[in-house]
Amino acid sequence: MELIIFVSIIALLLLILSAVLIKRGKRWMMGGRIIKTFIAENPTEPRKQKSRLKVHVVETRLPKAAYVGLELRQPSGFGMRLIPITLSVDEAEELSGMLRQAIDHYQSEETNS
Repeated sequence: MELIIFVSIIALLLLILSAVLIKRGKRWMMGGRIIKTFIAENPTEPRKQKSRLKVHVVETRLPKAAYVGLELRQPSGFGMRLIPITLSVDEAEELSGMLRQAIDHYQSEETNS
């Protein structure tokens, strides 16, 4: 009984430590503190095969410097591959415009065929 309690406490402490390290690791990858996160998921896709995209609002120590962080998680073998991308607000707006152009082009091609 004492062994079960001891193992449970150790497991709980390891879970808490890993959560702290994962959050701190993301902070280092994004170049600042993550203030807010937006998650895009498609519930119709199978969970094992899909990529997940998260968009973060990143606060840095520099005054008046705002960043947007993109986090792309992709399944890779028996694990996950994490690709962090940090953009300035201007770069994020430019990316948003390029994505909108690609979507509009796709939709216009779809209606023409």
